[in-house]
Formats: sequence, structure tokens, C-alpha cells
Amino acid sequence: MEENSQDVVLDDETSPVKKIDTKESKVTPETAPNFSDRVARLSISEDATASQEIINRLKQPKIGNENRTDKRRRSSAQSFNDADSSDMIEGDSNFRLDTSDEKHESKQVVKKAKREAKKEAEREPHKETTTQGADMGLQKVSKKKKKKAMNDNGIISVEKLGARTSSITDLREPIISSLCGKMLDACNLKIKNMSSVKKVITLFVPGLQAEDLGLPSRTSFKDVGPFPVKNSKLFSHVSQKADAFPISAPGSKNSLYPAYNHFINRSLSKNEKKNRYQELSNKKITINDLLMSLSDLVEHSYPIHPSLLDVPSDQFNSNMETYVDTRRFDHNGSHIFALDCEMCLSRKGSVLTRVSIVDFDGNVVYDKFVKPDMPITDYLTKYSGITEEKLANVTTTLRDVQHDILNMISEDDVLIGHSLENDLNALKVRHPKIVDTTVIYEHRAGPPFRPALRHLASTHLDYNIQTGDREGHNPVEDARACMDLVKLKIVNGLTFGVSITTENIFQKLSTAGVKCLKLDNNTYKRTQTDNVNGTSPNFDSQVFESLTDNIDEYRFLVAHLKGLALSRGYSYNISMRSDKDKEEIPSEAQSLDVLSHGMADLYEKCPTGTMIAVVSGNGDTRPYSKILAELETIERDQRTKARQEKSAELEEAVSKARDGVAVFFFKQEALD
Repeated sequence: MEENSQDVVLDDETSPVKKIDTKESKVTPETAPNFSDRVARLSISEDATASQEIINRLKQPKIGNENRTDKRRRSSAQSFNDADSSDMIEGDSNFRLDTSDEKHESKQVVKKAKREAKKEAEREPHKETTTQGADMGLQKVSKKKKKKAMNDNGIISVEKLGARTSSITDLREPIISSLCGKMLDACNLKIKNMSSVKKVITLFVPGLQAEDLGLPSRTSFKDVGPFPVKNSKLFSHVSQKADAFPISAPGSKNSLYPAYNHFINRSLSKNEKKNRYQELSNKKITINDLLMSLSDLVEHSYPIHPSLLDVPSDQFNSNMETYVDTRRFDHNGSHIFALDCEMCLSRKGSVLTRVSIVDFDGNVVYDKFVKPDMPITDYLTKYSGITEEKLANVTTTLRDVQHDILNMISEDDVLIGHSLENDLNALKVRHPKIVDTTVIYEHRAGPPFRPALRHLASTHLDYNIQTGDREGHNPVEDARACMDLVKLKIVNGLTFGVSITTENIFQKLSTAGVKCLKLDNNTYKRTQTDNVNGTSPNFDSQVFESLTDNIDEYRFLVAHLKGLALSRGYSYNISMRSDKDKEEIPSEAQSLDVLSHGMADLYEKCPTGTMIAVVSGNGDTRPYSKILAELETIERDQRTKARQEKSAELEEAVSKARDGVAVFFFKQEALD
């Protein structure tokens, strides 16, 4: 043992014992002995102090920056010297625990090295597959980058969500959302990059057919689903691709509702209804709170009094020479009147035949028959109560009635009636202060439906009117009912007689600061007021002219074109059945040409960021209108039974009438 010991320590420079015993020698992390070296020194050390120092160092934490090679070496050395070292330190339990932990960690290092080697071996034969996967990943990344680039560049488009056919609500809500800057309701039509939409133009064009959009004749829009408009001659002048989406018109399986009116009247949410009800119920009202606003008058087709406008009367009345305006003057007696008229039919439409006016107390202050200025074709006796005998000796003309009214009712007085716009248009009288019982009371189905006066009287006044089927309506009785309904409303407040379920979209957008322009055939030309403007062009070409003239001033523009529907014999509302002569109806070719060139000119002049929606609203209403006309000829008490007998035919007609379409164009910069 001594010989061997002498042989080992002959070289002082390499003697491990000497290096440990020398206090001046410095050990750096790079030159520090590893685990196997320490165990080896311990096995040959005869100095008790040196051995204890080695044991203490073995107990200390390992050097943090030892590399993996040192760990592997240490593990091998530990395994190799395990038996000898355990015999030498058998009496030191602390040391035994430390070496056990060291062994465990060393094994873990070896296992990890083996796992890495195995993974490396597995990777080798699959290099080609990995490369292919990388290529696919690059393709996916490329698509994501492209999509992100489209989003970053603000490319606007419309996407359909779900299989359900879109409704007018699905069309309206995203449009309002894009103008307000926030999504109102979840719909199945979504506008991508909504924030890039700066202006919205909505054109209601009833009468559109499948062939107008490049589809085979008599194709149902709901059967083809969303489709690109490629071969359409109607939009061939527009240098922008368009996408079309089927739109289901409002209604039920056996009834059809006006799509345009449904579009401009949106349903309130539960919270909106609650807030509106609380707001209205806390307010004490007078009759001035029931007066129609200028927007309401325009919406309900009233003739507009010049005092409501900022233009001279002669400029406004240039196309209404026969209309007269109430004027301001002082007078005694009542300052609130209710008026009702009766009309008969002539070959040019309705003509005035009786006028009745009552004061605030219900006293009759005026009641006269009127001599029509043209031959009557239908006296409508069961509704009007007018007969040929009653008009035989009448000499009072329309001009006489106008003179009497202007001397009785001041511009500052309030005029009450039920759908009073029909009476004032028949009288050709304009008055500024109007209370309409169809506005202050709602139909149970909500707008655009209007409640019947007979129903309102029965429900709220507990008495019946219009009961004489043979004698017809009594205008004095109707005027008194209107006056009583207004009094009842004032007593019970604004929430009385209304369900508070809808609101006009123009009012909502105006509140949000969005300037709106409305162009339709049912309103009279006027200048701008507040944020809403409405005009009544006579022809579709004037609609496009008005749109292009005002496109820079307004953010939301809505137009109702009817040339195509008239030329094709569509009847999409009651007013179109008798308010125009045949010579005023354009030909189908003329209507299509005006629409095609009007769209091209509008698209060219609208600014970048404009969305144009061309909406048919309804489908082919001709079969449905034919059935309704047949039912109108049947006596009222037998009409329900006749409707039931035609139920199958009616459902098929309604299905065609509700099959509409919406086409979207976007004026925007193309993405390279």
C-alpha cells in the first residue's frame, strides 16, 4: 500500500492531495474538480483532514454552470466508484443521502441524453415530410397574411351567417351599425370592415326580377342563395363587382307587409322599451306634445305648410298651384278643431264630396256636401254614405270650402283627424299644427300598420261608430271620436294607447348626429330641416339626380323608386293602385334604362367608402294583389270564409311576393 501511495504522489504538480492541502491555490469554476475527481481523491487520501474536506465539498451544491458533458462524466464516475465509495463512507449517513441524490440526478441526465438522441434519430428519416409540413404552414401563414392585409386595407364586403334567408331586419341593422359605429343586433348579414363604411345609400326598387340580375327567368332568389352578379345588363355600367343575397319580405304565410315601411321602422330592444316607457310615463303633457313634427308630417305624406320651411312660399308651391295655406289671424271661440271628409271615386282617383268640422266641445261648426269637379264613377256609398241624390242640388265647390276653412281656422290653431293627410290632400289645404290619431295611438302589430278609428273608439271610448253599412260613415261622428281620443290621451299621458315597440331609423340616426336624406314618392318636396330631409321626385331619374346632388352632404340616403314596379304591373302598396294615370306609367325598357344609367352615375360620383344597397323589398306581388282585389269585391261578412277557401292559393302567392333580393356595391380602393 505504501509503494503504491509513493508512486501516486511522486509528482507534486499533479498530486490531488497537495492541491487540496495548499490553501493558496485558487480553484475557478472552469478548473474545479468534478464529482468523479472528488470521489477518486477520497479513495486515495490518507489524511483525515483532507478526506473530511472532500466529503464536505461533496455535500455542497454543485456549480451552476457545469455543462452537460461534466454531468455525464460525473454520472459514469459515480457508477464506477459506487461500491468503493459506499464502503468508505458507510458510517456517514449524511454523505450517503447526498450521494443517493447525486446518483438520481445523474441517471436523469443520462435518460434525457438518450431521449434527445432517439428524437434526433427519428427526425432523420422524416426530413422530407417535415419540409412538406413547413411548406403547408407557409401557405397557411400566407393566407392569414393576405386576409390580414385585406383587413388592414379596409376592404368592405358582406358575409352571410347561417342558412336562414335574410330578412329586412338583417339588412337594416348592419347598415345602422356601420353608421353608428357599433353593432346593434346579431343578424345573419355581417359587414366586414364596418369602420371603413363612410356613407350608405339604400335604393328600394320593387319590381326587380331574376333575369335583371343575370339569372334564368322565374328563378327563385331563395333557391340560389347568395350569388355574384356577373351577367346583369342592369348593372353592366357599374365598374365594380356586386354580390346579391336573398331577402325575405316581412309578412306571414298568408299576408304581406310593406318592406319599405318595415325597413324605416325598427323594433326596440327590451331595455330600450323600458327606458322609453319610463321617460314617457313621467311626463305631464298638453296638446302641444301631441303635435306632429316635420319629419312625421313628411313620413305620413302630409302637405307641408310653408311656415315649417326656410324658403319662400311661391318657391315651394311652384308645382302645387291649387293648394292653399292657413294664415294667422285672431278669432274668438275654439282654437282646436277636428275634421273629417268623405270621398268618392272618379276616373282620376278620389274626389271630395263632404266636409265636417267640430270644435273642442264636439259642436258642429261646419258640415257641407261638395260638388265634385269631375264625374263620379263610384259613390262608395257603404263607406262614404254619399249617394247621387245627396249631391244632386249641391253648388258648393272645392274653392268655396277652402275659403271657408281659411276664414275659420287660423295657422296657430290645432287640427285633429284620423289619417288627416288624406283629408287635407283632398281639400288641397296645408296646415302646420296637426294631431293624427293614427300616430298618437298605435296598431297592436306596430308600424307601418295604422289602427282603425272604429277599433279605437270601441276599445278606448266604449262606444261604436261606423255601424251603418248601408248608410256609410258619418263624418261628424268620426270627427267627434277623434276629438274624444285626443282628450283621453292628454288625461292618461303619452304611454296610453301605444305599445312603444318601434322607432323611426331616421330619428335614431339623427340623434346620433348622422345626417339623413329620404327620397320617396309619398312625400312633398321641401328643404332641409334638422338632420332629416325628404323630397318627392316625380320620376326615377329625378331621384338619381337628387341623390347625386346631395351625396356629399348626407351620410345616409334612402330612395324609393317605383318606375319598374309600375311598368311591370306590380302593386306594392295601396297608393299605387289608383293615384296615377296610365299615360304617366313608364315602359319597362325606360325604367330599366333609367335604373341602369342612374346606378352608374351614382357609383361614379359617390366617394370612396360608400356602400350602395339595391333592395327589391318584395318579390312578384301580382298574384297576391289579384287575390286581394277579388276579396275586396266580396261582402265583408263573407270575406273571412272566402279567404279560407283561397288559403292554399294565397300562401303560394305570398311566397312569391316575399321572395326579394338585395344587391351590394362598395366604392373602395382595390387591393393589389
